Amino acid sequence: MNDLSLDFLVVLIILLPGFLTASIVRLLHSSLEKTDFEKIVEALTYAFFDFAIYSAVFAPTRTLFDIVAKSLEKNGPFPASSLLIILSPTSVGLLFAISIFLGTAIAMLLNVDSLWLLRKIKVTKKTTRSGTYFDVFSDKSKSFVTIHFSDGRRLFGWPLYFDDTPKDPYLFLSSAKWLEDDGGEIDIKGEGILVTPNNKIEFIEFLGT
Repeated sequence: MNDLSLDFLVVLIILLPGFLTASIVRLLHSSLEKTDFEKIVEALTYAFFDFAIYSAVFAPTRTLFDIVAKSLEKNGPFPASSLLIILSPTSVGLLFAISIFLGTAIAMLLNVDSLWLLRKIKVTKKTTRSGTYFDVFSDKSKSFVTIHFSDGRRLFGWPLYFDDTPKDPYLFLSSAKWLEDDGGEIDIKGEGILVTPNNKIEFIEFLGT
């Protein structure tokens, strides 16, 4: 294997875990749409943290420097020779295991809105979720709702599934029933009803349990 091929392989092994971490975060956490450039920067940032954790935990600095020094002495000062430590199957496996763990941990922190403490001390008013719509349904998930449509109809039920953005939202209600103006109720047979974007929603009441 020539120097260029080895350099490319090393760079690939270092960067791929970052893209895996980013993919896991996007899979497990709903966030605002990012541009391709932002996705690349995000993946590169995760790659840095993946390799930093690997280096700190599984390749202590003294040991790594010893290996680099011996490699440079034997093979000469080309970049790949100083990173041969990560080319073993065990090291590659550890890197990818770290990337999976880091992606899962980051998604978990984002899903539980890890900025609550910063909001409490007035540092920010933002949350880690994609918007107010998703914030409300996530925080008020244990609540019956009444949906008010633009044509005057009202629908009562338990929001079992919901989209993460208010743009063209789908909303599935279980234990659903139509509410009539005279106070009557019309039960919906079956497991529930799927509200599609074709039904324009004016507002939604959250009624608690």
